[in-house]
Amino acid sequence: MVELAVGLVIIMVLIGGLIQIGRLSNAHTRTMIQARAMAARAALAATQPQPAGRYIYSWIAGPDGQPYTRDDIPVLATNAPEAPRAIDLAAQPQQLAGFVPGNAPASWLARPQQIDEFYLVQGHNQEVCPTLSIIRALIADQEAINVESEAWLVWTKGLY
Repeated sequence: MVELAVGLVIIMVLIGGLIQIGRLSNAHTRTMIQARAMAARAALAATQPQPAGRYIYSWIAGPDGQPYTRDDIPVLATNAPEAPRAIDLAAQPQQLAGFVPGNAPASWLARPQQIDEFYLVQGHNQEVCPTLSIIRALIADQEAINVESEAWLVWTKGLY
């Protein structure tokens, strides 16, 4: 009799886990579609609606102490003028321009804010996915799980 009860509890947890994973997957799909749609609207806009990203120098581990996880904090580069110079040293745009005069990569590398030459636009969306009571009771004591998606596209009006 005990084995039957334990087996039923395990089956309930497995079914609840599968349902929760399905809900999280659906929430992720919805947020990704919305983020992609937002980025697509920005990519087709007549003017670039937002500045591009910035150079990330490093990361600070978040409260969980694990590096490169969602709660980490990016450290933006304070040496923004030095970053293009470091790229110039590696890419050698003058030598590249000598091979094929007037080529686009050489002209991009000659500009001071090289990251802006990619004309990136961002889309972002988030959703709160409530957890099932069986999951709250046995696995994770959280009322909900935040699902976040981010999409980056190229601003097409800047290219044509």
